[in-house]
Amino acid sequence: RDIMDRATQLFRRTAGRKMKFFLLLSVFATAVMCSKPVKVELAMEALCPDCQRTLLNSVDDAYKHVRDIMDLRFKPYGNALEFKEGDHYDYWCQHGMKECHANMIEACAIKIYPDITAHYPFIKCLEESATPSEAGENCALKADLDWDSISFCTRSQEGNKAMHELAQWTKNLQPPHKFVPWYVINDKHTEDLQTRADNNLRKLVCDLYEGPKPAGCNNI
Repeated sequence: RDIMDRATQLFRRTAGRKMKFFLLLSVFATAVMCSKPVKVELAMEALCPDCQRTLLNSVDDAYKHVRDIMDLRFKPYGNALEFKEGDHYDYWCQHGMKECHANMIEACAIKIYPDITAHYPFIKCLEESATPSEAGENCALKADLDWDSISFCTRSQEGNKAMHELAQWTKNLQPPHKFVPWYVINDKHTEDLQTRADNNLRKLVCDLYEGPKPAGCNNI
């Protein structure tokens, strides 16, 4: 009987520990699922040196370390101007027609491959290039995307519509954007958020994320 009592007590202690473990695991999983990723929208343009700098530094660092808690969205329109011509739109871009073409390439990549993990490597490759408007085919190959589909889109009504949607998003910014890159964090833009995002987007995302912090938030 003494042996049976000990076995019963041991079972209860073991079962209790397992129950606590699974409860803690359940609470953690629930917290992760209920915590929304930090929404980061970036108004940019393809040939803008400051946009390239922030994308290849602050944005890339955040993407590498905390992309699982960040909803990153590129908006490649920037300081362009839109003109309606019949049933389509024409564009003037700050850095010339090559920028308009590169913006369209990026817009089409986002349209065709909306998952950030698919189009991010492609856009990063374009922005690393000395001539983004001419790097599409090579960057598509590196990112394992179908260049023919992207290229066709840039000359299609679908591509024109995608750029128009970006133009509308940019024109509706509140407050109106004054320069690029222009950050919108969780649907808000302030001078403080702009400065913090430009300096260290990863830290800003970690500070704003309300769920359990991933390892990428350590030692920033």
